Amino acid sequence: MGFIAILLFFSVFANQEFAAAEENPVIDISASDTHKMALKKDGSVVVWGSAFTSLTGPNPIMQNVRLISAGYQYSVFIKQDETVHTWGNSKYFPQGQPSEIKDAAQISAGRSHVLVLKSDGTVISWGEGRGTEVPNGLKGIVSISAGNNHSLALDDKGKVYAWGEDYGRNAIPENLGPVKAITESQNYCAALQKDGKVVWWGLTPNNMKPSAALNNIVDIKASPIHILALRADGKIVYIGSESTWQSMSKKEKEFYTYYSNIKAIETGANDNLLLLNNGKVVNFGNSVSPHQVPGDIRQPGYNTDLLGAEIRDKNGFVGYAGFGKTQQVHNKNIPYGINHIALDVRTADPYVSSVTIKTNQGEFKESDLIPLDTEGSTFISIKITAEDQKTAKTYFLRVDQALEVQSLFNETTETLTDSSEGVSLILSEESVLEQLNESKELDRLKVWTHLNNIGKNKDVSIPGLVMEQLYKNNKKAKIEVHDSAYSGIFSLDSLPIETLLEKQEMGLEDLTFIFQFRSESAPDFLEKRGITDLSSVYRVNILLKNENKVESILLNGLVESQFSRRGIGGNENSFYIDQDKEMAAVFKNKEIGKSLPFAAVEEGKIGIKHQWNEPFFFAENYVKLQDIKGLWNEYQVNKLSANRIVLGKPDGTFEPNQSTTRIQFAVILTRALGLEPVQKYNQEFKDVSGNEWFVPELMSAVNAGIVKGSSGGRFNPNEPVTREQAAAMISRAMKETGYEKLKLNESKDILHFSDASKIGIWAREDVKTLVQADIISGKTDGTFDPGGYTTRSQMVKMLYQFLKLVEYEEWEPL
Repeated sequence: MGFIAILLFFSVFANQEFAAAEENPVIDISASDTHKMALKKDGSVVVWGSAFTSLTGPNPIMQNVRLISAGYQYSVFIKQDETVHTWGNSKYFPQGQPSEIKDAAQISAGRSHVLVLKSDGTVISWGEGRGTEVPNGLKGIVSISAGNNHSLALDDKGKVYAWGEDYGRNAIPENLGPVKAITESQNYCAALQKDGKVVWWGLTPNNMKPSAALNNIVDIKASPIHILALRADGKIVYIGSESTWQSMSKKEKEFYTYYSNIKAIETGANDNLLLLNNGKVVNFGNSVSPHQVPGDIRQPGYNTDLLGAEIRDKNGFVGYAGFGKTQQVHNKNIPYGINHIALDVRTADPYVSSVTIKTNQGEFKESDLIPLDTEGSTFISIKITAEDQKTAKTYFLRVDQALEVQSLFNETTETLTDSSEGVSLILSEESVLEQLNESKELDRLKVWTHLNNIGKNKDVSIPGLVMEQLYKNNKKAKIEVHDSAYSGIFSLDSLPIETLLEKQEMGLEDLTFIFQFRSESAPDFLEKRGITDLSSVYRVNILLKNENKVESILLNGLVESQFSRRGIGGNENSFYIDQDKEMAAVFKNKEIGKSLPFAAVEEGKIGIKHQWNEPFFFAENYVKLQDIKGLWNEYQVNKLSANRIVLGKPDGTFEPNQSTTRIQFAVILTRALGLEPVQKYNQEFKDVSGNEWFVPELMSAVNAGIVKGSSGGRFNPNEPVTREQAAAMISRAMKETGYEKLKLNESKDILHFSDASKIGIWAREDVKTLVQADIISGKTDGTFDPGGYTTRSQMVKMLYQFLKLVEYEEWEPL
């Protein structure tokens, strides 16, 4: 049969005003490779799908219809007056159609023939091919199925009959038990036994497997590549090749679990048709989506995927932010001098209920002019509420006014500051200052280096006068140094400008700042540690040049490095690093140092936040923990394990249900944030001597304000961490790291917990913040259980959600 191609959809109705959907629901559906049909309670029919190339005349008035069936590029109808009608492409009409059929109970249209089951249990047929050759003496039939020149019938004793072309379809399995439902597609047949087992035979697709347990199946329908099974609880199960299932989009897979009120099912070539208990219809699959069903019978969609947003100012188009359906923060630079923007969003489903846009200055609608922050980035939340008015998803956009300078270099040499080979680039002072002087609200200076310098060691010199002008305009402005494969991003406030000027005893105009990028091949010993797909080892630094004297300067905070996934260097396969297994770590003294947190970057890139002048590398790391298969958050555990944030036990287990101690929680938080261990211990706690393995990480957590001791001056490192203690630690880490308050759902509170009064006063605001951030939630009994212990799997869930909130991670399960 032909591959499905939805070119247009059309509706054919009686020439009368339709009743409300509740009064005139759909009572039956039918599907083919080319089009779909729905029969409504009043006898009218709705048709949508491909346009037929040669029609038999004007569309028939499809009313007073009681039976429908969709064949290949044609449709058959039996009306209440027993007359038979065929409409569609005349080339595929089955020949010999009777003018009327009395007492028809079921009709089934195949590729070139039609079967009709009569109320007395007999079967009649017309058309072409051996599928029309109904066996003599066939009686007691309760169900029929016409396929590609082949036919099936099921009698009241559960016996299956097959006739027509071969492909093995006539070879009914000898051990086939009593059957309650039959179906067939192009080259194979399938049956649902009364014991619930689904059996198929013929030229079946390879490696057919169910996507979920086949429990209480009541009906099945076959397409050329999969079988759809309907359960008694109104849910559906996909049966097909595992590779096809894995290649489906996340949204398409959701359809198999979202609906639980399904009354009837049908299949096309690569799609499915569902009739819900409320009389509404859903059509989903390859090349189709629910909104292609005509409006009055369509079930309201729940799709909240945001594809992107056009950015405009009062003069017109400025740029496009492509979200690609992911909820990670999208960063967008716009030209400086634009003070207001409007957003025109593009959603996957055009029938969403509402779009709500917020900034820290208020709430806006689409096309409203949004004032931009005058002191830095403008953070925007975009909430998409689906057509069902219940499903919602929020996306985030960060907008910066940026000056992009390209090819503004007045000198290039091969002499680098450390005598290594590479290219030295000096930014043209006059060209950049001319543009900077026009900008009063600049957030970023984006410097593009020469494209032929991709991946090379480089020094990019930025004149002091340029830094001075940036500093005057916005002390928090960021400088980005780019080629097409790499971006280094740092903030002006990480440079100790005032201290430098006092030390140098001169003005900024007399100094030059040099951005230094270095890369070298990864050492062989890393692969021997099980670390594969290595990138090069990279290092980024800032130097200060005063006349002929060059020195490295100590900076505050972190620098962010971003790489194209196809440009991270290393061996020839390095850009194939699996996103679920990738890691980044410091290369320190010929050892693997601390793990580095990933930064939220746009699709196709990989980014980390790291200290200045520390070497780092990317790689693939997958530690297969033995006891997490099927765990409710297996993906999250594997992701944090690959990043060396969560480590398994020496025996290869994770022990997900074991309690987490206070020191374990503190240490893992420091790893997640990439905090530098502090070697010096100041006898902070009475119960920590200073010789313990965890002291460096504990002190880094103390210095970051993440952990505190008890009133008695103790830390109690080996006691299980309680749920409210864990909330407090993460809340402090959020404040230390920084997060956008627009990401919080302020409609949530802790008062709905039945034991809210038991949450310690000292922890209530912390717990509330984490509830609003969707980092923690209550238990199934409605309690929060503040004094309860946090298991290792619960700890991972909190860390995972926390890292997404503070944009240290771009993780999103596929």
